[in-house]
Amino acid sequence: MSRYGDTAHGMVESAMEFLRIAEEENYYNIVLSMKSSNPQVMVQAYRSLIYRMSLDGMNYPLHLGVTEAGEGEDGRVKSAAGIGTLLEDGIGDTVRVSLTEDPEFEIPVGQGIGGPVQSPHRSCSGEGLARDVDECGRTHPVKHR
Repeated sequence: MSRYGDTAHGMVESAMEFLRIAEEENYYNIVLSMKSSNPQVMVQAYRSLIYRMSLDGMNYPLHLGVTEAGEGEDGRVKSAAGIGTLLEDGIGDTVRVSLTEDPEFEIPVGQGIGGPVQSPHRSCSGEGLARDVDECGRTHPVKHR
């Protein structure tokens, strides 16, 4: 944080440092989350992370979310903009909508974001995936037939 500040670049550097340490210890059971309350920062961080991982021959699943996106229409729009943009790019393996409301209001938002993403996508793992949204609003990769 002291070197890069609270930026997408700082998030990526921190994640890459964590990955290098984990791999040095032969630990590979990792899912990365680059959450931010700003959808633009979140999208930039994930796109940069995928690029950096590819340069280092790394390939880990990604969990998408906009941290405390807010409430009402603002929170829903921020979640859809951040998560939806990345899903349409084929980025992401799981999602979590985080509104500053009761959790039951997050479910339909997650289903709304994940629902339109029915075409095959490529996750960071390189597999052809479609997204299936469960009753809790979480998306799950499903092998494309």
